[in-house]
Amino acid sequence: MNHPKIDNRRSRGQALLLATIALGGVILGATAVAGVLTLYRLRAVTDIEHSAQAVFAADAGMGWSDYVHWVYQCPPPGPPCSGPPLPAFSDAAVTVLCYGPGGSGGIGSAADCTATSTVSSTIAEGESWSSVRAFSETFPTSTTTTAP
Repeated sequence: MNHPKIDNRRSRGQALLLATIALGGVILGATAVAGVLTLYRLRAVTDIEHSAQAVFAADAGMGWSDYVHWVYQCPPPGPPCSGPPLPAFSDAAVTVLCYGPGGSGGIGSAADCTATSTVSSTIAEGESWSSVRAFSETFPTSTTTTAP
């Protein structure tokens, strides 16, 4: 029986070509994974910066709320007041919400922030890009002060 003779010259580089392609695929996969991990780290660093900006914006809103409640002191029944003009607080990064007293110590309905006699709690929300941070503060029901 005659067996056909295989020409070894044509199939010599097949194993080397297959090994080169496999090794190239492994290196490409490792590079892609490293790139994705680096991208996640860069996003985390950027979000930390935006988160800090949102915290500072919310803190500014809370400072304004404290000033209105403790320093401005608009007497009942509320605005308009005869004292100094209320400082304007307008910033696209900050939202200040004021609430009246609620039942069982909870948050009540929305209130005018300058009517200090009706405000029992405030929420200041700061925003920077996609990061949003908020602070909440509850005021005591009595705002009487004693003279030194």
